[in-house]
Amino acid sequence: MEFTPIELNPLRFGGAGLCELAYHAFGVDPYRAFAQDRAPDWPALWRDRGDKVYAYYLGYNGTGVDVARQRPHTRAFYSLFTRVLSDAVLDYRAQPAFAVAYIEDENVARIHDLLQVEFADFFVHAGAYSAASRQALRRHGMEARIAAGTTLWRQGERGDDVLLVLQGQLEVVVATVGEGEVVVDVVAAGGVVGELAALDGAARSAGVRARSTCTLLRIPGPTFRALLRCTPDLMEDLYWQQVDRVRRLSRMVAGNDSEPAHRV
Repeated sequence: MEFTPIELNPLRFGGAGLCELAYHAFGVDPYRAFAQDRAPDWPALWRDRGDKVYAYYLGYNGTGVDVARQRPHTRAFYSLFTRVLSDAVLDYRAQPAFAVAYIEDENVARIHDLLQVEFADFFVHAGAYSAASRQALRRHGMEARIAAGTTLWRQGERGDDVLLVLQGQLEVVVATVGEGEVVVDVVAAGGVVGELAALDGAARSAGVRARSTCTLLRIPGPTFRALLRCTPDLMEDLYWQQVDRVRRLSRMVAGNDSEPAHRV
């Protein structure tokens, strides 16, 4: 019986990105070393790194995570590590993982502890703010109950307040030529509206009204901007909300998404 190898590629051992650890830790190009049949000078490379531990860490999508409605909480994920040498982000909607981190530490026990991580803890709803962000907002906001159908503001108006939805749903509407108002987004509990005007000082880019009876938290613009400067989670969540909205609106324009609502 004969066996014929169909591939000989030791650099693929360990899956996506493992072989790059040598490059990020020691500056060694493993591909070039393999192609040139040249062994690195490991004693010299380790001379000033004797107390270091290097690792490759793949952040998987957690068990039970719905990637269509949830997204990685990347700041919380990276807070696991003492030092990140480099990283790569992965399309978590198409792959079973969301990030690769190349890390350095001086404590082997901390590396071993990473094996016990529950990756589901690093996912939050795509259209919502994380628990840390919501807590920061709630400490500085004023709660109000709004009846269904109430208009909070109209497109083109000036305003500086930001609203966090605690209960109920808000509709985001824009005026169009010939078709009147169109609902372009539905923001449910955990979502925020009004942040763009609070950041750039421009008029409201869309109107907002209560789709149902709502409990809202009103955060004044100066308070919101101060929180952004001192709450890292909030800045990341703000970015992810805009990414989610832009991608969903792009799908709507292309006719690939008939349900714009944030369901959280």
